[in-house]
Amino acid sequence: MTRTGLHPFFRNPLLPAIMACFCAGGLYGWSALIAPLQDRYSVSTADTGLAFSIAIVSFSSAVLILPSVFRGRSSTRQFAWFATLGAVFVLLALNAPTYVLFLIWFSGGFGAASGAIYIIALAISAQSIQKEIATPVIVASFGAGSAVFGPLWRFGGDQGWGLNGLLFLVMGLVVSALMAWQSNWRSETSSPPSSALNQDKTQSAGNRRCFLLWLTFAFGSYTGLMVLGLAAKMMDEVQMGLTTVGLTLGGIAICNTAGRLSAALLGARCGLSGCLALSFGITALGLTASFLSSEWVKIMPLGMMCVAAGYGLTASTIPLVTQSSFGPGEFQRRFAVVFTAWGVAGFCAPWIGGILFDRNGSFTPALLTATCSCLAFGLVSVLLIRDMERAKT
Repeated sequence: MTRTGLHPFFRNPLLPAIMACFCAGGLYGWSALIAPLQDRYSVSTADTGLAFSIAIVSFSSAVLILPSVFRGRSSTRQFAWFATLGAVFVLLALNAPTYVLFLIWFSGGFGAASGAIYIIALAISAQSIQKEIATPVIVASFGAGSAVFGPLWRFGGDQGWGLNGLLFLVMGLVVSALMAWQSNWRSETSSPPSSALNQDKTQSAGNRRCFLLWLTFAFGSYTGLMVLGLAAKMMDEVQMGLTTVGLTLGGIAICNTAGRLSAALLGARCGLSGCLALSFGITALGLTASFLSSEWVKIMPLGMMCVAAGYGLTASTIPLVTQSSFGPGEFQRRFAVVFTAWGVAGFCAPWIGGILFDRNGSFTPALLTATCSCLAFGLVSVLLIRDMERAKT
């Protein structure tokens, strides 16, 4: 039975994928929930930090495990189920009587559902006609979710909403699930196309490329998350005004999203290797500005925005390189492994940065580790680019 009630435009699987990824990105606007959580459950700031740590583990675990469970076969029906589960978990968290149950439902349940949504959405984009554009849009929609829901929940907290701002997540996930049910998309299960097989003729060559992608993503993510995760605290330390801090955080969100979207344009103009090189250059420039900010405080916001743009560009380029290297048939399984690099970086960067600041009373040691990571990112990027060029010959 064909579905004729909706215009074909609304049965495009990319639409619910973009919407659900936007909602899934709200998982990383968690810091705006700290005050409402403390008001409801009377927990410490350290306890609320568990919400993010558990969410990262749940999210990354779902991204890694899901392709193996479904053997790389994804569909919009699966997508609809996970979007529905995400909405259910958020509702359960909203009504959780204890903080432990909130962690189980929100960080554990919604975190895992978000990871499933993200990896299936990327599989949808990888097999779309214009995957070079669709993939950066999917990645950008996820980043935009954290940039929108965080301030929205912060505003709601000031207005006395408490945790009720989570209802926006529920509504978005339900709508995306309903739209996904109207599509009959299924992933390809055939072998990678000949072009991908020519690039990676042997299993060892494919594993080497995957390893280089993992290292590139890990170092690039650590650098970006170290600076962006501590941005507000760094600006407070140099006594920037509230207006400047607010504008800078908004600029960081915009630059991060713009960097993710720019991979589509830059990839077509200068190639994926050019995207990696540009990401390294922008990130290194931003770190330099951040280090010099002790003398020229005014350039600190510019430096942070540059790091955000470089990080966003890396976040979109890595999936595109994975697609180009392994083809749509192998993309989901390979990228699930590569994505664990982001999970490792996301878990380590804020934690290490906080420890170094507590011990030294300065962000200089944390920025030094970010600089070392940036240099490693540049070095591994060169090795990855050479491997990509060698595979073309």
